[in-house]
Amino acid sequence: MRLSRSGAAIAVLLLAISPGSGCRPERDPHVLRLGYAPNLTHAQALVGLARGEFDRALPAPYRLEPMPFNAGPAIIEALFAGELDMAYVGPVPAINGFVQSRGRALHIVSGSASGGSGLAVREGAGIESEKDLEGRGIAVPQFGGTQDVALRSFLAERGFKTYEHGGSVRVLSVPNPETITLFKQGQLDAAMVPEPWLSRLILQAGARLLVDERSLWPGGRYATTVIVARQGFMKDHPAVVRALLEAHVGVTDWIGANPEQAVASIRAQVASVFGKALPEEIVSAGLSRVEPLVDPLWKSIEKDAQNARALGYLKRPPELAGLIDLAILNGLLDGMGRPRVSAGPLGTAAVAGGG
Repeated sequence: MRLSRSGAAIAVLLLAISPGSGCRPERDPHVLRLGYAPNLTHAQALVGLARGEFDRALPAPYRLEPMPFNAGPAIIEALFAGELDMAYVGPVPAINGFVQSRGRALHIVSGSASGGSGLAVREGAGIESEKDLEGRGIAVPQFGGTQDVALRSFLAERGFKTYEHGGSVRVLSVPNPETITLFKQGQLDAAMVPEPWLSRLILQAGARLLVDERSLWPGGRYATTVIVARQGFMKDHPAVVRALLEAHVGVTDWIGANPEQAVASIRAQVASVFGKALPEEIVSAGLSRVEPLVDPLWKSIEKDAQNARALGYLKRPPELAGLIDLAILNGLLDGMGRPRVSAGPLGTAAVAGGG
C-alpha cells in the first residue's frame, strides 16, 4: 500500500481501509499486514520499517504490508474486518477487541513500550494545577483509546465529572495533528496525547506538561503499546508471527543501544508517512519519555481493564484469561538465553511457564 504524502490524504486513507468501507481487496495469503501509528510509543514499528528489519525477517515468500492509523480503536476495527494480521496498538483497544469478541479475535503476543504519554496544557489558558481543569475542553486522539481511558480515570479519581455525566469537563476526540493547530489558535486548553505529539505541543505550540503519565503508575512503568495478532493468523502462520517477534526483540535491543541512530530512523519513517520529517529535538525529547520493551506489563493492562469497566467502556466484568499469549515470544527468549516475561493471570492456559 502506497502512503499519501499529506496529512489530509492520510486521513482519507485511514477511513478507506477501516471496516465498512465496502472496498476489500482480495487477500494475498503471503502478505503480513501490520498496523501501527506513526507515534514514538510505536518506536519499534517505526525503526523496524525504516531499517527494513521486518521485511528481511519474514520467511519467503511472505512480504510485509504496513498500514498507518491515527489511533488504536481504528486498528482493532481493521483487525476485526480481517484487514490486519498483526499490529502495534495501545492496551485498551486490545482489551476491548478481546472482550467484544469473547476472546476469539486476538492475543497480545508481546509488549512494546512503557511511558511516552501525558497531559499538556496551553500556556495562557490559566491552568496552573489539576484543580483548574474544571470547565475545560481536553483532547484525546480517539474515544475508547488508551489515552482516553487514562484521562477519564485521572479525572474521576480527582472528583471531576465529564460533560456527558453532568460535569463541566469536555473530553474531545481530536486527531493528533489537529490538536497542535487548535493549541496554536487558542481553541483548545489541554490534551492527553502520546509522543511525539506531547513534545510537539510543548516545543511547537508553547504548551506545558501538567502530568507525565509515568507519575500515575507504580514504579513509573505501564503498558503504552503492545503487539497483537489475529488468532486465526497465529494458527495458520506461526512462523511469520515468530519472525516478526524475533525482529521486534532485535529492534528493541538496537534502539536501547543506539538512541541517536534510532532518532534518525524514526524521523525517516515518520517522513515517509506524513511527507515531512519531525525536528530532531522533538524526536529526541519524545523518545526520552518512552521505554521500548518486550514485557507486556500485565499488571498495568489488568488495571486498564478495570478502569475501562468503571468508565462504562466494557459492559460486563471482563474475562481476560487468554488475552496474552507469550508462547512464541518466550520461546524466542529461551533460545537467546534471556529471562521469560510473564502474562500473569491474563495468560493462556497453554503457555507453560509463560503465564
